[in-house]
Amino acid sequence: MELRIHRFFGVLVILRPGFVQMDIGVVCVLFSALCWGCSVVIVKQLGRTDAAVSIVAWVGIQLSILSLPFALSVWVWPTMEEWLWLSLLGTLATIGHLCMVQGLKLTDAMTIFPLDFTRLIWASLFGLFIFSEWPDVWTFVGAGIIVISGTFMLYREDRI
Repeated sequence: MELRIHRFFGVLVILRPGFVQMDIGVVCVLFSALCWGCSVVIVKQLGRTDAAVSIVAWVGIQLSILSLPFALSVWVWPTMEEWLWLSLLGTLATIGHLCMVQGLKLTDAMTIFPLDFTRLIWASLFGLFIFSEWPDVWTFVGAGIIVISGTFMLYREDRI
């Protein structure tokens, strides 16, 4: 439990609430993390009886149906370049979701999710190389706390 608190502390170091203005984008991402956590619990439950492909397909269908009214209100047809990006996004998101669902079916969630924090490393590297966004020192400190506590959590789970 205390290692999870350390990871959350690492997130707070990166966000620095009270020192950096919390805009609507940050609030949306935090809410997204809450929704993602809930969906992981549901996936773990569904994974007991359903195939990973079935779960991912039904999520895609539901997402399409639920987002359609919102999308129609601001609909603009994508350009050819945007179609390519959207196709890549859909492919990568589907592969990522399939891997996550299959991983949750085969392994305990407490073993998997310390590894999930490697997303922080990937996002930082992509931000640096694609968008030239240099993380500040607090991002490195917070990321270090998250990665170290996740690694210790993995090590401890392996020994138990």
